[in-house]
Amino acid sequence: MPFASDNRISKGAFAGSVEITDAQYSELMIAQVNGRGFEMQGGVPVILSDTDRTVYSTENGKEETIPANATTPDGYTDMPRPDEFHDFESGEWALNQQRKDAARVREIDSRLQQIDTESVRPLRAINSGNDTQVDHDRLAELDIEAVALRNERAGLV
Repeated sequence: MPFASDNRISKGAFAGSVEITDAQYSELMIAQVNGRGFEMQGGVPVILSDTDRTVYSTENGKEETIPANATTPDGYTDMPRPDEFHDFESGEWALNQQRKDAARVREIDSRLQQIDTESVRPLRAINSGNDTQVDHDRLAELDIEAVALRNERAGLV
């Protein structure tokens, strides 16, 4: 009497195996010889498809490719992760607003540092008396952007 479990067949019983028919045993042997795997689905052996589908880790959204008719493994979903700010909760990707806001604060802080650096040249020209309207316009643009970023940052923290 033949027995099987995921990708394993035998003429004798083994731990975790289920009894299969002689016809199923022959079919699975041929599949294995041809490099095809199989898995048990509801106690029935199913030869895995030679076409693939993509599944996504529920931990980090990393893509994995599995046979199209394979059971989705634990820790994976068929739904792609929208972005790094989503966590998998209760069977779906949920936005982690706190992590998204923290990332935006880091972006704002970085841009504010850039604005400080970009302000040096027009300020130096103004302080030395060698300024032009371009220097004043550029400084005004940077100040407007910095105020908007500081206001946005205040709403995030």
